[in-house]
Amino acid sequence: MTMDGGTVTRQELVSLQALVTQLIESNDRRYEQRFLSLSQLFDQATDAQKEAVTAALAASDKAVQAAFLASEKAVQAAFLASEKASAKAEEAQSSYNERSNEFRGQLDDQAKTLMPRAETMATFKAYDDKLDAVKTELQQLRDYRYGAEGRVTATSNVTHDSQAQNNWRVTAAIAAIGMMIAVAGFILALAHP
Repeated sequence: MTMDGGTVTRQELVSLQALVTQLIESNDRRYEQRFLSLSQLFDQATDAQKEAVTAALAASDKAVQAAFLASEKAVQAAFLASEKASAKAEEAQSSYNERSNEFRGQLDDQAKTLMPRAETMATFKAYDDKLDAVKTELQQLRDYRYGAEGRVTATSNVTHDSQAQNNWRVTAAIAAIGMMIAVAGFILALAHP
């Protein structure tokens, strides 16, 4: 090969071709090694990614199963608590109903033994009428015994006074008997509804 721009010989050309070919082959081998290294690195990275994804999926699956079990346990616990609360509420309601029925029974029994107001007032009116009638009879007896004025005069003699005292005792006894009859009737009316 000449530097001056002259002609190149065939041998120089072949030698130059061999040198370029050798350089190209050397670069090809270097590129191939780099490609193989990159390919191996890529394969290794891909394997690592696959393992990481597999591990992540396994961990995710375990976490989902654990969460599912925990929620299932929580639901069961809530259901049991709900059943217990429902049972206690039913028991409390039953006890309340029992006490309420007892109270209603007591009120019903009491209402059966009480006398209605209208009947009581009618009974009292009847006894008042009877008492008024007894008073009227006593007054008539007194008037009959002592005259129309109903009193003993101070000028009567001793015999008349003792007779008046006896009459007064009889009148008081009749009045007491009438009052006892009225009270007994009142007590009987209260005792029998």
